[in-house]
Amino acid sequence: MGNYIEAFEAFGDDELRMVSTHDATNYELQYVREDLRDAFTGEELDTAHRNLVANQVSSEDFSQAVDHGRLESQQFFFEDVLAFIFPASRYDGVLVSYDREGSIPVADVVETGIEVLD
Repeated sequence: MGNYIEAFEAFGDDELRMVSTHDATNYELQYVREDLRDAFTGEELDTAHRNLVANQVSSEDFSQAVDHGRLESQQFFFEDVLAFIFPASRYDGVLVSYDREGSIPVADVVETGIEVLD
């Protein structure tokens, strides 16, 4: 995957919040912005991981049902956060999040995520 953290920082290193990789049973925080390192408990992160994987599986099922090709990314627009999920397989993937107040070029982030997984 190369140095994908730098690739995602290029869109706003001050806005990049977190990058993590995940599979069906585990997740690994690859990058967490310093001011957020103590923002979540292990239990909160475990719950988020379970929900993320369940959502990814159901999204892949939906993608196959509508038959528009491989699901490349999901985006979530929260009040303060913009999050991207890049599935590598049914259960594996990369999660990237940014502060929403920044000017993040969504299409460029998606293309970078696709390149990271190739």
